[in-house]
Amino acid sequence: MAEDVPQFEWSAYEHEHFERSSEWFWIVGIIAVALAIASMILGNPLFGALILISAFLLAMFAVKKPNIVIYQLSAKGIRINNTFYPFRALNSFFVTHGDPRLDMIPKLLVSSSKPLMPLMSIPLDPDMDPDDVRDFMLQFLSEE
Repeated sequence: MAEDVPQFEWSAYEHEHFERSSEWFWIVGIIAVALAIASMILGNPLFGALILISAFLLAMFAVKKPNIVIYQLSAKGIRINNTFYPFRALNSFFVTHGDPRLDMIPKLLVSSSKPLMPLMSIPLDPDMDPDDVRDFMLQFLSEE
């Protein structure tokens, strides 16, 4: 049962959030309406509707604040909130150290053996030593 105990546990936002100004929303809206009108003039109203819906969804996601995600590394695998990824389903990893001058945080990058699963980019806690995470991951996966 000692294998189930997380060696590392931390929380972070699911993505980096950038505040958008009202000018950004105006620009997106004007471009979307202009493209929709152009597509309707060219005889493609369905594409115009798709552009307007896409612009609306883009604006909605730009306003949404990111959720906090809990990450755990244990001897059996990686847990992201309630989803568990066993090491046998993962191919390799890489730990970036980040750069405080460029406001980049350290990240754990993990590739999966599943063809439809993208590369996972897991932000590390600023208080964690990336080399400790790397040493732990080397026990289970190859580094690429």
